[in-house]
Amino acid sequence: MSDPNTDHQFDFPLSLIVNSIPLAAEPRTIHGTDLADDPVQYGGYLAQVAGCIWCHTPINATNQSVPEQLLAGGHEFTLPGGVVRASNISSDTATGMGNWTQAQFIARFRLYQGEADDCFRCVG
Repeated sequence: MSDPNTDHQFDFPLSLIVNSIPLAAEPRTIHGTDLADDPVQYGGYLAQVAGCIWCHTPINATNQSVPEQLLAGGHEFTLPGGVVRASNISSDTATGMGNWTQAQFIARFRLYQGEADDCFRCVG
């Protein structure tokens, strides 16, 4: 019987796929700060790594983000089924989600689970 722990060599393209599989993530501190203790910093970190900033920040005529309107929404995406406009996810309490609870935030994300066509029903 062969040893399952022996190293294997795969031919391309399987070698590329196998070597690109990410390792399991481990919770850790980032930049010397335990982000779990600071929800604002943690949210900023998540928005950066998830790409929220690019989609939810308006762009100007030269396709550059407008920093003064960070996460204010309005960025439009033309899709085969229509136009989707990114919502305002800024911390503004009047127009954004600055007064949302964690439960409200999670509930909103759960609306988007399912078929792609369902997103047109949810986006508002």
